[in-house]
Amino acid sequence: YHWHNKAYSSFDDYLAVYKSKKRIQVKRERRSVAESKVEVAVHVADQIDRAAVDNMFRLYLSTVHKQWGRQYLTREFFDLIWERFRRNLCFVEAKQDGRVVAGAINLQKAGVLYGRYWGALVHIPHLHFEVCYYRSLEHCIASG
Repeated sequence: YHWHNKAYSSFDDYLAVYKSKKRIQVKRERRSVAESKVEVAVHVADQIDRAAVDNMFRLYLSTVHKQWGRQYLTREFFDLIWERFRRNLCFVEAKQDGRVVAGAINLQKAGVLYGRYWGALVHIPHLHFEVCYYRSLEHCIASG
């Protein structure tokens, strides 16, 4: 998925390019996540601590095991990206009742955000879109 920021000043500015039906759908999905008492936050670079890396690895494994997929990334990979590329990390973390329930791993550099892996411990409708797309797009717009 390739998305380009066309000088949007906000997420609502971005949504304005879509027809009313699509805007309403996205807002409904985001409201659904908020009504599930899920708090989503973006953490970058030095805001990411060892506990966040541990959580992201656990979320990644959870999704690999649920989807009967292959584990491409190792614990060592997570440790190394935190140690060597922390300045380029962007984690989107979802919490419910203070407990991490989902997250996405992104890398950012030179105005580009690369996202690929996500994980969740619980199923919450629309949470995947909120974490992987909507909140990540908001972060890109805010970052310029």
